Amino acid sequence: MNKLTAASSVLLAAICFAGTSLADDYTPYHPDISRELSVNNHLRVAPGISFGVPVGASFDITVHPFVDWLQLEGSVTYNYVAVGYKFGAIWDPINMLWPDSGVGLFADLQYGVSPMGSIPGVDNAPSVSYSYTNFYGGLRLGNAKGFHWDIELGPSWINFNTSNFQSFVNSNNSNNNVKVADPTVSAFASPTFLTGFSIPITF
Repeated sequence: MNKLTAASSVLLAAICFAGTSLADDYTPYHPDISRELSVNNHLRVAPGISFGVPVGASFDITVHPFVDWLQLEGSVTYNYVAVGYKFGAIWDPINMLWPDSGVGLFADLQYGVSPMGSIPGVDNAPSVSYSYTNFYGGLRLGNAKGFHWDIELGPSWINFNTSNFQSFVNSNNSNNNVKVADPTVSAFASPTFLTGFSIPITF
């Protein structure tokens, strides 16, 4: 019985010692993203071209303000009626964790305005304008530091306004007693989209 007790004690001591050794050797894995979260000391400016609805065609300038995972964008837009503008901010978590990845998923919040303009080629056409906020999720094809193509999709909140609608109705109706107000509409439209390319330049 004493021999059995002694053997058990030795075995228990060996297990405890092995466990302590393994614990001492174990180093938990913590991915180091400090480089991605910190300043990268390089300013990247990316001109590009994109098109979609409700944006229309746009010439874009995107800026990476010294971090890889945040982008600020400004655009000049054209939708066949008027020249407008658009601003936005992009959060790219894939580029934050894996900055050399050739594919990325990102979120893009945009606000744009198409000012009042008349439809070309239509006599006495009413003038139309609208503002919009796009809530997009996007797929990036290509490394964010080089040429890449973005595909974005999501809902848009659109405020649509018109003017000169009465003149348009009168020109197409012999009964000038018809009175109409300029229509306005505010609503979500989904899905809307935007797609295009960017070519970053590092300074």
